[in-house]
Amino acid sequence: MKIVFISNFITDHQKYLSLEFDRMDDVDYAFIETITPDDSFQSENLKNEPKMSFVVGVEEFKNNRERYQKIIDDADVVIHGSAPDELIVKRINDGKLTFKYSERFYKDGFKKSMYIRNYLAAWLHHGRFMKKRLYMLATSAFTPDDCKRFDNYIDKCYKWGYFPKFEVLDIEKTVALKRKASIVWAGRFIDWKHPELPIILAKRLKADGYDFSLTMFGKGEMFEEISELIKAENLQDNVFLDDSKNSEQLREIMKSSSIFLHTANRKEGWGVVINEAMNSGCAVVASHIVGSVPYLIKDNENGMIFEDGNIENLYKKVRFLLDNPEKCGGLGKNAYNTVANLWNPQIAAERFYALAKALLSGDDYPELFESGPCSKAEIIKDNWYKSDWN
Repeated sequence: MKIVFISNFITDHQKYLSLEFDRMDDVDYAFIETITPDDSFQSENLKNEPKMSFVVGVEEFKNNRERYQKIIDDADVVIHGSAPDELIVKRINDGKLTFKYSERFYKDGFKKSMYIRNYLAAWLHHGRFMKKRLYMLATSAFTPDDCKRFDNYIDKCYKWGYFPKFEVLDIEKTVALKRKASIVWAGRFIDWKHPELPIILAKRLKADGYDFSLTMFGKGEMFEEISELIKAENLQDNVFLDDSKNSEQLREIMKSSSIFLHTANRKEGWGVVINEAMNSGCAVVASHIVGSVPYLIKDNENGMIFEDGNIENLYKKVRFLLDNPEKCGGLGKNAYNTVANLWNPQIAAERFYALAKALLSGDDYPELFESGPCSKAEIIKDNWYKSDWN
């Protein structure tokens, strides 16, 4: 099976999935980059390591455009990400199996004033092909609902995501060695990631007498603002900022920490640090509106979910974990097992191959898996989660 993945450039989000495709005996795999990589979205390791043999760099692609267009046109399956539609129009019209993959479309909300513009965009990129063999890999639990607004990908939408490196751990030992009452937050210090929420949380925990540490990793325009807020609230003994760690170092910190916070709003398409924290055995406490949360987290089973922006809800969930360290450890173990047994690059690649094979064999709407990658993606609306912990 010839599989071609087309996107702007390869990142760690696609690297480990790509390596799994490349290892498969019955797969001839290529990843085509269409623009020059953006250093801010590539890890230091990926920027410095030799280009992987299956990656077609942007200069190679541009200099041999006709050759690679033919490879795209003739492939058994194409996965199309952030790249021009013109690369796949011919193969779609020729009846060739093609997948788009996307986070949610309307990250700022669906505005009535933009209806006509959104309708035309949906028709141009999706709707005009709906009678063809074009399917959607939903890299957000909210993508299917956005698609449904204009009747696109009805019964043709499958769960997907980002699949960072999976590390095999002795999870019992890892959880046993975690520092008690240790909380981690990681991300860009920007408004929609809401780095202020952990500070508000820390203020309340300290006022209520909890002995804890909160370490926040990342860089961004709000870094100094958050630093000043920590000082203003006299939290220097509990809250620590670090803008120096790379992804591998952050993983080590996660492995030694008990709780991971993810406080972003609806603009967070997926939230790959959640995968990494679960892989590290953390009890994740995450906003319900983050794209990966409805897929990855079962509330109070392998993590905790709080209502987006609801600081009271967030506070009660974290306080519960601090009061119940055994429950916290159990959630971390279950989180690890969720990634180990379902949401990892190897399983995603194997399931995609099985799904593509079924489609190529003539089954237009296969339902091969009950849950996880490549299972049918149900409609999930923004208000899907209501907590009874308020």
